[in-house]
Amino acid sequence: MKIYRIKEWLFSDIVSGISTGLVAVLQGLAYCLLASLPPWYGLFAAFFPVVIYFFLGTSRHISVGPFPVLCLMIGSVVTRLVPDEGPAANITGFEGLTRDEQRVLVASSLTFLTGIMQ
Repeated sequence: MKIYRIKEWLFSDIVSGISTGLVAVLQGLAYCLLASLPPWYGLFAAFFPVVIYFFLGTSRHISVGPFPVLCLMIGSVVTRLVPDEGPAANITGFEGLTRDEQRVLVASSLTFLTGIMQ
């Protein structure tokens, strides 16, 4: 903060932050549809990684958030276990949940288990 030039850099930083934020939100919404999830969960995927990276990250040039290939891979598992038509897979935790809730449960479980393995 000692070398930050407020008059020279502040306006550019605000403009780049707003434009990058808008792109991240729209990408999050689109990638959520690739993962076969309701679009509002894309807002979580766009917001929370950036907040966590703000505290733990070390590079100012990195972009965090969802990626299209991973979203497609998650979407293939989600639609296999919770198809658009017909009954969902015989999973104990699915009783009493709507189709969207079942899909979110599958996607979050898959993401959590993949993170543990990595």
